[in-house]
Amino acid sequence: MPSQKNKSSILMPIRDCRNPAFKKLIKNNKNSFPNNLLLGFELEALIPWRHIPHYRNSYEPIGEKYAISLDKKYKDLKRVFYAKNDGSVEGRASFHGLEINSHPFNWNWFIANKKHFYNLAKFLEESKSMCNRTCGFHVHINKKYFKGIAHRNRFLFMFYKNPDHVYRISKRPRKSDLENNGTPWEFSSMGKLSLNDILTYFSDGYEDEKYLAANIYHKDTIEVRIFQSTINPMLFTSYLEYCMALAIYTKNASNILTLDKFNKYVKRNRNMYPNLFSSKLLEKPRSISYKSSVSSIKRNKFWKSIVE
Repeated sequence: MPSQKNKSSILMPIRDCRNPAFKKLIKNNKNSFPNNLLLGFELEALIPWRHIPHYRNSYEPIGEKYAISLDKKYKDLKRVFYAKNDGSVEGRASFHGLEINSHPFNWNWFIANKKHFYNLAKFLEESKSMCNRTCGFHVHINKKYFKGIAHRNRFLFMFYKNPDHVYRISKRPRKSDLENNGTPWEFSSMGKLSLNDILTYFSDGYEDEKYLAANIYHKDTIEVRIFQSTINPMLFTSYLEYCMALAIYTKNASNILTLDKFNKYVKRNRNMYPNLFSSKLLEKPRSISYKSSVSSIKRNKFWKSIVE
């Protein structure tokens, strides 16, 4: 039985609070990614009860008394990630549904600290955790990065103008899963959509509507809800790069808002978005399974796939 000191160093508390206090993880860099573009994510997963040392025989979470047991080699994960109970994730009786939240970070910090993201995936794989079709991967982007409502609307337009594309890149196994977790179809009008339609729709007061492809009704962030959850770090990094690339691309009002032009932008800047480019998420959306794990991804390959 480890001492209390050792135990506390290898546990990640699982909290019930709705709005945890996060810290910003930022590294300033004049020559790389925007310092003021912050990302964060929620990775929904099912973790075996045997990795929750407190109340192992109970199936009712009790505040912060629950904790994920982390091997000592993964103890740094709790400095970057925050675990919460998630009752929306459905699975087997021997698994507990949770979401792992990252602290908000800019991409310059990510590049210097990418080991934490690989290690998170490795820990989930080694603990026999899983992501089924009820699990989502949600990306948050800070609102302050968006240059007014016009920039925000251009970003939203790319989702709602292209519903079939959104479904393909989401990696959702069924279209109905996406419709239940972030539908872009509600007002897409078979793709016949204008920027003015976006402005009208999001001005009509949908503050209580959570299940949107891109939810703008959080206080500080826009939440992209379309993605199927995964423990494959190459894939969820592609998700993050996709959202970041789209936010940067749509900031320039002169950029043409078509999938073809956006794809060419990513291709020209493949060194900025290496996983998004190499995974061919935009070109061949079914080429990577959300069920892919970490076992086939060597640490060095993951490092080299991220621009230094």
